[in-house]
Amino acid sequence: MEGDFFIDALPTDHDVVLVANVVHHYLPEKNREMLMAIRKSVSSGAVLLIVDYLSGVKGINKTIVYRWFGEFLQFSGGEGRGYSQQEVCGLLAETDWKVMQTIRLTSHTSCIVAEAIGV
Repeated sequence: MEGDFFIDALPTDHDVVLVANVVHHYLPEKNREMLMAIRKSVSSGAVLLIVDYLSGVKGINKTIVYRWFGEFLQFSGGEGRGYSQQEVCGLLAETDWKVMQTIRLTSHTSCIVAEAIGV
């Protein structure tokens, strides 16, 4: 579904949410806001898939990931940056998501799978 996490009402009838190549566009406080908005729009047990360039994931090519991090800084105007797997997992924990697993998708992208927990 197309929309703006920070303005538009999110649908409430989904049990899986895919957020692909979005986290690196924002600073931590905006990501926290986005993750909380998504969490409030789904029921406990819903699954969140976060696909992005993340450092610290086993099997990831660090050179490619860090090159992307440099590009994020250059072109984001200070609004985004690269994140480690640990940082994103921390943001998820703060916003009522339980990390289930991290899956390496390519040599430089990963998917964090999280489940909405009860509040």
